[in-house]
Amino acid sequence: MRQPLLHCSWLLLVLLVAVHCNAGLTKLSDGGELNLGDCIESPKGAHSLCLSATGTLDIRTTDKRALVHQEGLYKAKKGTYKALLKQGTLAIFRLDKKGYLEVPAVWDAGAVGADYASLSEQGVLTLYQSGYVRDAAVWSTSREVATPPRKTDLVEPATGIVLWPTDSFNGSPPLTCVGLGVRTVPVLYFSSVHVYVMGLYIDAVGARKALKAFLPLPAEDLAQKPEFYSALLKPGVFTRYIVLAFNRKVSTLKVADALTAVEGVPPPIVDAYRRLLEGALGEKGARPGDTLALGFEGKDRLVVVANGKTHGAVRSTVLPAAVFKLYLGDDPIIPAAKRAVADGVAKLNPAVTSKALVAL
Repeated sequence: MRQPLLHCSWLLLVLLVAVHCNAGLTKLSDGGELNLGDCIESPKGAHSLCLSATGTLDIRTTDKRALVHQEGLYKAKKGTYKALLKQGTLAIFRLDKKGYLEVPAVWDAGAVGADYASLSEQGVLTLYQSGYVRDAAVWSTSREVATPPRKTDLVEPATGIVLWPTDSFNGSPPLTCVGLGVRTVPVLYFSSVHVYVMGLYIDAVGARKALKAFLPLPAEDLAQKPEFYSALLKPGVFTRYIVLAFNRKVSTLKVADALTAVEGVPPPIVDAYRRLLEGALGEKGARPGDTLALGFEGKDRLVVVANGKTHGAVRSTVLPAAVFKLYLGDDPIIPAAKRAVADGVAKLNPAVTSKALVAL
């Protein structure tokens, strides 16, 4: 009479061990999958990547559970999702009521040729293609890992500089790039150089709420409305970041001079902002491949992030908007980028997004 109970106990123990092992993977091989709550852990367990109930892959610190990066659907409705490494890429699928995968995937890494995925001790998720000599990275959540451009990446044609369609800064949720342009400086009388590419990243969820009065308008109309750009500069409505990706070497002095040429800001605040910029750039200044991100967070915080590292913030009720006016004001440094922002924000219109999804 006790044998069935003992057999069930052993079976339950095996199932528990299996679930525990699935939650502590250090590597996701080709054909592998992650269901709700399944995780990949870094080699020493400092970070973990888990599939959430809203269709996101969340990278968190193991000790404080702080979110350091997120891929997939942000603030989507709860459902049943599955992450698969198949056909050379990592993808997230939603499951229908019968448990079948809905096609197309709700998100995919845009990579090709990946054999496995792993999470580094620093919390970086990378897809690798196995090789005879060494494995090659084909996609990563970090710019420091050299990978080929993804099919969804934004490529500025004049410089070839690649910006990601979504990115995260200073622990922010994924921000969407809504416009980019290149800073061109004339040289002598017959030539010019492309110094850097500027991209504007915004919290699309917050922007849809804050800019709902403008979203029904076409991009051509938005570009002609000063009140639209004023709304983009309004404090506290949603997180925004200006990202500069450098194409040429520029001294710290020149970068600081250009980015502190703001109006209506008390000199002590400008001085503090300049010191923060100079500390972030260091003595070597900006070099090709470097990035400098300036964030407008909350009502009064201007955050400086250089090459993915946050160097600090300056609190001021006027500084963040004044800095963003350099690119979105009446006399923008890159007029084409300001115009491109209108195009990008117009695409946040849910009706436009729905049409794009149907086209897929």
